[in-house]
Amino acid sequence: MDQVRWQKAVRFILLTFLLTWGLVAVCILLNRNSPVLPYTVLAMIVMLIPALSAIILTKVKDKGSLKALGLSFKLNRYFLLAWFYPVILVLITIGINALIPGVSLDPSLEGIVERTAGQLSEGAQQLAKNQLERAPLHPFWLGIISGLLAGATINALFAFGEEFGWRGYLLEVLRPLGFWKASMLIGLIWGIWHAPFIYLFGHNYPVHRWAGIFMMVIFCLFLSFIHTFIRLRSGSVVAAAILHGTLNGLGGLPLLVLAGGNDLTNGITGLAGMIALAILTVPIIWKVRRDPL
Repeated sequence: MDQVRWQKAVRFILLTFLLTWGLVAVCILLNRNSPVLPYTVLAMIVMLIPALSAIILTKVKDKGSLKALGLSFKLNRYFLLAWFYPVILVLITIGINALIPGVSLDPSLEGIVERTAGQLSEGAQQLAKNQLERAPLHPFWLGIISGLLAGATINALFAFGEEFGWRGYLLEVLRPLGFWKASMLIGLIWGIWHAPFIYLFGHNYPVHRWAGIFMMVIFCLFLSFIHTFIRLRSGSVVAAAILHGTLNGLGGLPLLVLAGGNDLTNGITGLAGMIALAILTVPIIWKVRRDPL
């Protein structure tokens, strides 16, 4: 078996963190009150940085081929699994969330109105609620459709920026560790990489930012297994990007139909999502043990 090329792994991690956290620091320092770049734009740029690091190291330092990092567009059944896995995760998360004390299902949208009370004026809240109620389908199902469409197109494009780095370059370097160890190490690094966005901007955890950093690391650890599985089974980092992009498109949907709870309990990045991911890891364990990667 090939040896892990730790020097290459450390080089990639340091370059990715330096470029990412450095960009965030520059934006904060240039304008102490708010980032120079709007948060959404900054987040989209940052998603491309792992791929940039992979390209720089592969072409400039390693003199290697990008195709060797899983750059393949050959479709197979694992692309379809990558596309619909987030839908399954969202539905299971909602079911688990409804069992948590203090949280209940609320298709009336009152829960989402309550959570946005501090962000929108009373008139804007009522206008948004009226528009949602007049929609031809319940906003949850419209969200499923739009999330799937975005997940395989524009979202996948930006998610590719992350996946080409984490599940392209870094996975190839750490692959000699085996499926489980490589997945866990990448998940740990991936989760820590999000830290500035959680603490400074409240990414996924607007209320509990310090605890949110820890929760994001656990979330990425669990999520890393399915991303690595899809990447290796499909033979393509593009499939992993579709999974990532669709997850981003659908991730907020549980909050539409839930009332109560908070950012540590609700949704795919909350406690309910962690339990759902743990459940969905069971078939991966069975499949990998039956047919090792």
